[in-house]
Amino acid sequence: MRSDDASTTTDLPDTAPLDAMIASKLAETRTPGLVACIVRRGEVQWSRAYGLADAKAGRPCSESTPFMLGSLSQVITATAIMQLYEKDLIDLDDDVNEHMEFPVRHPRFAGTPITYRMLLAHTSGIQDDSRMLERHFVLGDSEVPLRKVIKWTLKSSGRHYDPVHGFSTWKPGTDYQFSNLGYALLAYLVELISGSPFDQYCQAHIFKPLGMTGTSWRLAQADTKTLAMPHRTCRVTGEWEAVGHYGYPDYPNHCLRTNAADLARFMTAMMNQGTLDDAKLLQSQTVADMQSVCYREFAPYQALGWFYEDSNDGGQLVGHGGADHGVLHRMFYRPDREVGVILLTNGDPSRKGLWNLVGIESRLFELSDAIAAAHKPALHVVPREEAPAEDAEVVAFKQRQR
Repeated sequence: MRSDDASTTTDLPDTAPLDAMIASKLAETRTPGLVACIVRRGEVQWSRAYGLADAKAGRPCSESTPFMLGSLSQVITATAIMQLYEKDLIDLDDDVNEHMEFPVRHPRFAGTPITYRMLLAHTSGIQDDSRMLERHFVLGDSEVPLRKVIKWTLKSSGRHYDPVHGFSTWKPGTDYQFSNLGYALLAYLVELISGSPFDQYCQAHIFKPLGMTGTSWRLAQADTKTLAMPHRTCRVTGEWEAVGHYGYPDYPNHCLRTNAADLARFMTAMMNQGTLDDAKLLQSQTVADMQSVCYREFAPYQALGWFYEDSNDGGQLVGHGGADHGVLHRMFYRPDREVGVILLTNGDPSRKGLWNLVGIESRLFELSDAIAAAHKPALHVVPREEAPAEDAEVVAFKQRQR
């Protein structure tokens, strides 16, 4: 089911097969709603909304429906750190303890500094303790300050510090493990270095410059009447159940709320070497540094806040996924073709759901090419026997074929 306000353009390729495929994939995984967006060469080329933003209320998704992003939020946290790096306030290989209020060390390898690069690339050895994280799951915004959860978990005298479960068995910088807590630490470092609360820093230095007016870290700043409700499927009845709008104290690794249009503005800036319209988010070299793989021997697809994936046709995608209770998303683009796809959903994350999104994403890359082909201006070539020798249109045509 498409929402009533989904985009329609009379000269688009027939998307009925795509619409049917998306409806089928959503039904397979009991996912209530999806918003899809294609960005091509700096412009939103196509967007459409399917299904329900809130199943119980019967509220349909629209193209402006905001979603909680889960770990897709981390591209924003990484961007904030790279802005500090660009201003020479940090170096990526600095010991983070140069700015910390207390030492952060791997207890098994206390002599090895933990650096910004390690945290960005998930090689610091800081591990997530799901027991602690779930203990502080709340409906609404968490009232626990970010600084407190960092001290609880990473200070050796902290109430949740666990030298066994909270850290890897390997030395920092020598192996890979995805770390949400590592990104919360990065956000706290942004606060310490910039002197601003992390959410306010992002508002001033990322969201406002890019015109991301529907984006916020806090539910208190979001319009919950339009926000997509995260859903799970009841194991007994098979019916949708609302998870509720929730938060964590380490919110910078999961709790960003935004819509496809705002996220498209961010992705476009990154596709355009850090620039969108008159806004300069990052310098082009900083974007290149950010999207460079640093630990190729054991993390060949991990850059600094970004991931690489192989596409179905042999190309390469760069982007990030996101998952949490009742949400599953993808944001990936093809640098070689200047095309990106955003997919936001509000159903239970699962392996099947992820593969379905990858399949939809592949179809949307194909749709982008079809739309571009359909919109190419028609060439009127004068027959050879009638063509004047210096006909400008023919000359232009021949030049484009070289």
